[in-house]
Amino acid sequence: MSKGLKIVSVCLEFAVFAAVGYFLGGIFLSDRTFDKVEYTEPEPLAEAPVEEIVPLSTVPVLLAEDISAPSRGSDGKYSFKAYAAVESGDSLEYILFSDSECTKQIASNGTGSFNNVPSSVSQTYYLCAQNVVTGDFSELIPVSGFVKVAMYERITKEELHRIINIEQTYDATPKGFSHRIAPSCKFVLNGAKPEDASLVKIDEFCSKVMFRQWESVTIHDEIEYDSENRMTKLVMTVNYPL
Repeated sequence: MSKGLKIVSVCLEFAVFAAVGYFLGGIFLSDRTFDKVEYTEPEPLAEAPVEEIVPLSTVPVLLAEDISAPSRGSDGKYSFKAYAAVESGDSLEYILFSDSECTKQIASNGTGSFNNVPSSVSQTYYLCAQNVVTGDFSELIPVSGFVKVAMYERITKEELHRIINIEQTYDATPKGFSHRIAPSCKFVLNGAKPEDASLVKIDEFCSKVMFRQWESVTIHDEIEYDSENRMTKLVMTVNYPL
């Protein structure tokens, strides 16, 4: 075979194989299916909820039920306790006024514990709490029970010794002396004879000494008084003549 014929033969073979390849490829690809790829937009990320910050109140809260009833001491002065709260946690000052217009301050402290509060003609004081940091005030609360009572001068050991042992007469007592003795006053007579043990009057003690039935009386220190300073208990030792 000449060289020219070989070239032609090779070209024909290439053309045949190309045609067969195209035909077979068409058959193979026609049997396959391809899934359609769909593109979706990504969902936006949800934003975290923002917590609302509520500022804490700086105004103190003082309630009437958080104030104890005033208690009167033996000296006639009163004491009571109060409690107020504030959300901000700031320090508080408790202030007691004599009037609802807050023109006259009676006492103040940072604990709410009041002592030695004097009595009042109106029997009422007014209490509030103040935020020391911001100056805010609570509601003004009236506090009643500060009753003004008569306070007497206490009968002393020396006074009784003078009246009974020296003057030996009830006439030596000052004006109003009987009002300084409580109606239920208890007299304890140590060393007294049975007939003398039941005596309960100062003038009787004076008469006993004046008529020499008693030499004297020794007055002990444990004199007791009530909240109005009236004598409620007197302890004496009776000394008889030798």
